[in-house]
Amino acid sequence: MSVLGEDKAALCGASAHAICKANTPTLRSEGFPLMHKGVIFFERLVLCYLPDLANHLHGCGVLPLSYLPNCWLSLFGKWLPLPAVIEAMDIFLEAGLRGVLAVTLALFQLQKRRLMAAPNMEALLELVNQEMRTLPIDGELLVKCARLWLPRVDDVIQETCVPPT
Repeated sequence: MSVLGEDKAALCGASAHAICKANTPTLRSEGFPLMHKGVIFFERLVLCYLPDLANHLHGCGVLPLSYLPNCWLSLFGKWLPLPAVIEAMDIFLEAGLRGVLAVTLALFQLQKRRLMAAPNMEALLELVNQEMRTLPIDGELLVKCARLWLPRVDDVIQETCVPPT
């Protein structure tokens, strides 16, 4: 079930500025409020910019909560080989949640062919939660791609969290 239909005020309990400045340990705060917001932003970003992948994931019954927490709480240690995690660390430190979202989107973009080839929920979750870590991933390319995603991430955060007038 998508949470995109939630009221903007409830979704954006913290200001967009606070979300943009949040650092990764906040993902582990009690109740995981930033995790919840990140999942909502991710859903919206994938629907807007990778719609065929979003449709495939949804069609297979794979929801973001079945894979994102595993990745984000381990700061990509469960998804990426160690050299790629080290390459991505700067963007996490510089951009906080924005960087986490951008790296996730970049990774899904780079692995899109494999993700689209997975025929069902089991195959998708096995790829995302187990196999992806052993795939050869160029950390430098991942970070370059993630930096290209940052403006789109910013746009979605801003349009989702427009203060009421």
